Amino acid sequence: MALLEYDINESKSITAIILVNVVGPAAYITQPGLVQGFVEQLSFTEQQAGFIAASEMGGVAITAIFFMFLTGVLNWRTAIAVASIVMFVGNGTSILVDDPVAFAIARGIVGVGEGVLISLGFTMLGLTRQTDRNFGYMVMWLLLFGAIFIALMPMIFAQLGMTGVLLVFMLMSIVPLLLRNNLPEQPPASAIAIENSNLSPPIIRTLAVFSVLLFFIGIGAIWAYLFLLGLRAEGSEQNVANTIMVAQFVGAAGAFFTATLADRFGRFIPILATLIVCILSQLLMTDGVVFAQYVSGVLLFNFCLNMAHPYLFALLSTLDRSGGIIRYAIAAQMLGIALGPSIAAAVIQNDDLGNVTSVSIVFLTLALVTLIPALRFTRRLPSEEALQAQ
Repeated sequence: MALLEYDINESKSITAIILVNVVGPAAYITQPGLVQGFVEQLSFTEQQAGFIAASEMGGVAITAIFFMFLTGVLNWRTAIAVASIVMFVGNGTSILVDDPVAFAIARGIVGVGEGVLISLGFTMLGLTRQTDRNFGYMVMWLLLFGAIFIALMPMIFAQLGMTGVLLVFMLMSIVPLLLRNNLPEQPPASAIAIENSNLSPPIIRTLAVFSVLLFFIGIGAIWAYLFLLGLRAEGSEQNVANTIMVAQFVGAAGAFFTATLADRFGRFIPILATLIVCILSQLLMTDGVVFAQYVSGVLLFNFCLNMAHPYLFALLSTLDRSGGIIRYAIAAQMLGIALGPSIAAAVIQNDDLGNVTSVSIVFLTLALVTLIPALRFTRRLPSEEALQAQ
């Protein structure tokens, strides 16, 4: 059967999966620049911009929740093709409307397509061998794209306004459509064979997925307002854009470090240390700091965040080697990303952004606490190499 002959670990397949995972979250990874563009280019208020960002991520989250149940029955290639078309149409519609409500609806439509790409892309990557390495490389390439695009945003805004940015997203949405033949149509037979061979108790997996939700609420809250926090620190638009660009490169270095290190020294200490630094670094970014502090905070935050991210999903793959837990984690991630900007927008008072970092710190701390049982449990599990040798 064609399904059995397909090798998800071939280089062309992994490359295609990584590209799908770059296109799907492209709007999210450039969200600080987009939110600033919503305010400066489209004259939306800061709260409206936050809710628009949440609308797009809400579309992603709703789709990811549905895909918890649909991933095993849909043809993955067909779903990717439909998602590409939906994103193309949604981005085109965004260019044509200027009312904040209509714009938010258009971005929500784009989010539905993005949710399909992210759900399937992460699921596919979780089924590959060497998940630490593959998730690390995926995050690295996503961040490199984000770094370059955010750096170019001020120039694009000056020449073409928000239309120019949306045109780029329209063109990118075609890429997964062109790559669909290099993607699996259904889960590989090896994953189906171990669908019920979970090695961890349900409570451990539930807490781990819940920690993903908390983690990404915290990340979503700060990420949407990162550009505006830089402006509050008296940085110019270009200097803030340059800072976030450099931070994306630094984040890519963190992801590359994870890909290189993999699980050589386990995951307990790397995840614990990176989350603690993510929390503490936000004290350097809160409203009212000087620009040099903001720069230091953003660089530290991005390095540790993107070192922790691949480890987190590799940890989940270890808890459930069938890949089933990844579907739930993706839904939790997207829901967290959607809720984060909404919660942050709700706590803004009198244009004071100080509460934004407070929200992020609280949720990241809770994520760290709820993740500890899974970290402790995986210390007792056999390594991937040992399982392959059986």
